Amino acid sequence: MEKFSFSSALMHFRNSQGPSGFVWKWLLAYFLIFGLANAITGMISLYASYQAYEAAAQGDFRFARRFSNIWLSVLPIPFFVAITVMFEASALRWYIRRKGFSLRFGKDEFRLLGVFLCWGGIVILLIVAGGLFLMIFGNTIISSMSRSVSANLIITSLLALPFIGLAIYVAVSFMTASALTIRESKVLFISSKRIVSGKFWRLFAAALVALLPFYALDLIVELFVVPLMLQLTNSPPQDWSLYDPTNVFQTEVVVTVVTMGIFVLTAPILQLIMLGITSKAVLNDPDWVGQTDTVAETFE
Repeated sequence: MEKFSFSSALMHFRNSQGPSGFVWKWLLAYFLIFGLANAITGMISLYASYQAYEAAAQGDFRFARRFSNIWLSVLPIPFFVAITVMFEASALRWYIRRKGFSLRFGKDEFRLLGVFLCWGGIVILLIVAGGLFLMIFGNTIISSMSRSVSANLIITSLLALPFIGLAIYVAVSFMTASALTIRESKVLFISSKRIVSGKFWRLFAAALVALLPFYALDLIVELFVVPLMLQLTNSPPQDWSLYDPTNVFQTEVVVTVVTMGIFVLTAPILQLIMLGITSKAVLNDPDWVGQTDTVAETFE
């Protein structure tokens, strides 16, 4: 069996011995379904935005886009979770069981939903911990702030470091939960920490290297591409009575299409690479008594 390493984990999506042709089928289906879902929700959101802009142009600021900002952010979540679960299960079956491309919502998908719920619980706990910290030490932190922006930035960064470190530790410690769940055909979350034991820094490095290019692309879009588009199109003036809602709507359409398009094209690729990393760790588990010669061939 090949020894687990940074490079073998990072490149496992290219070296998997699953059926050929899976990657392009998986990515194409993901692009189409994920893109269509985002296009539908995006159009509904843009329609609500246009109504808000028209009302503001007429001096009516009571239309606070509640439906657009809240309901359109919450209602699609179950649908997008279902899409993510189906494609994640499909990719993990390919990596771990060497199965061909298929999309369904069966036992594997329900097990992954259990893993997702565990992640949701951890996120809630981290948010509650952060809230309690601010409630207890918030006044002290504010009173220690100075008029210097740089000093305040340093203080804020130092206070955030423990929470960032804790979040990274938790994320890496349980990142193999989905892959382990598919391997064992039962929901396993806490026990997935054992898989990471001895591989923490290699898994962290592989995940970081995979994430950095996508994060850099997102940063470029947010800092350079979107502002450039806003300059080229007609951004709304500060005086709401002077702008044309159609021009503002066109600006939002352009920005939405570009940002959403980049997200739809990059998110599936990143997910496939990350699942390859976690699958490699799970398949290289020396304590896995269920290993067979067929699975072992994955590492030859």
